[in-house]
Amino acid sequence: DVDVRLHETAVGDETGIALGRALGSCDKLTKLAVGLNGTALTDQGGKAFAAGLNRPELQDADVRLHETAVGDETGIALGHALGSCDKLRKLDVTLSETAVGDETGIALGRALGSCDKLTRLNVDLYGTALTDQGGKAIAARLNRPELQDVDVRLHETAVGDETGIALGRALGGCGKLTKVFISLEGTALTDQGGKALVAGLNRPELQDVDLTLHETGAGDETGFALVRALAACDKLVRVCTAFDALTDQGGQALASGLTRPELQDLDCRWNCVEIGDATAIAFGESLCGCLRLRKFTLGMAGAKLGNAGLNSIAAALASLPELTEIWLYLPGTEVTRNCVDDMERQLQRPGLKIDYD
Repeated sequence: DVDVRLHETAVGDETGIALGRALGSCDKLTKLAVGLNGTALTDQGGKAFAAGLNRPELQDADVRLHETAVGDETGIALGHALGSCDKLRKLDVTLSETAVGDETGIALGRALGSCDKLTRLNVDLYGTALTDQGGKAIAARLNRPELQDVDVRLHETAVGDETGIALGRALGGCGKLTKVFISLEGTALTDQGGKALVAGLNRPELQDVDLTLHETGAGDETGFALVRALAACDKLVRVCTAFDALTDQGGQALASGLTRPELQDLDCRWNCVEIGDATAIAFGESLCGCLRLRKFTLGMAGAKLGNAGLNSIAAALASLPELTEIWLYLPGTEVTRNCVDDMERQLQRPGLKIDYD
């Protein structure tokens, strides 16, 4: 078991080279965590460190190189080493805000293809030079038969619909999936890739879904497809979605389709200028059935929301006996201060926290 965390220090390539040499002698290593975020590491030390990760007994690996100067040489070496670790059950790879790109994506995809025992996977490549070529290579290999928890963060990259389509196909093969976090904010995704992606979420064991699609072209069609997919997920207790290309048509469908009796945490950040009271009223009508809901978050910044919509939501929330936390983010809407005050009075009770902005 090795745990080395040197984040935000002046260490660099000499440390990376030394780590790689040392790890190369650890034939019985089962668990590894190395954090070098924000250091002076470049490919010279990064690829030497990565080469030492090909430990045959490794089951849990956590590698964090965020905001360093490493690039594809390190990414390729990392992929090659991890491809030899066929006993891996948990893998966290963080290469965000580095110079890696498609060659790294392809190398990591190949490595994942050898990891049939993976139960938890986190791949964090946001803010890199990744395009669909590397994005779809990673996405296609997520169909690991034992995978239960997957976290993929590719926001602020040039990936798009091909990656979305590959993600949907792969997730559709994960029969044991219970938790999904996917962030594609600020990418080239449209409804073509968005609806294919969410179609793969119809996993019967799924309990927790977090989908961030802000600053993309994914809108109503993706929303409709998400409702259809999650209809098969009877065990859901948490749903978090983020859109900004919805209209009231998609908003109403989501507001009605995401609510369910067992839900405990519902987080909807829909800062969409084309939604308004119709979506909010649909929320009001459907939230009444969420009797186990404990936390409700709604962001509709800049939407065409008025007092009628907020009143509908408030009336529904007041009927939920287990609710403990409400967070509303509604700047730039038509909701008046008096309406907000009325809502707070209506919802006031011991143990219930309300944050409004």
